[in-house]
Amino acid sequence: MITKEHLEIYKKYHGNGDALAHVATLTEKEFMDYKHWSLIDGFMQDLFLIKNKKVSVSFIEDVNKRLKECCDTENTAQILKEMILPYT
Repeated sequence: MITKEHLEIYKKYHGNGDALAHVATLTEKEFMDYKHWSLIDGFMQDLFLIKNKKVSVSFIEDVNKRLKECCDTENTAQILKEMILPYT
């Protein structure tokens, strides 16, 4: 599950996995494992495609469905969307 705390760490390091690996605290590294980082990264790519209107309606529906499944709350999903799609 992606939580608000995962997104805060992702934003803190500007989506740069190398920065997380080299600069993050041990607590951050333990909390934000590869699985969570790559899941957020994948959503960021999907949302970027949506923002640039490069996808079908069914793709958008699939992304929204996966967001609901992978985020702990609707608010977390909304924060993730707003990282790419402000005010959606």
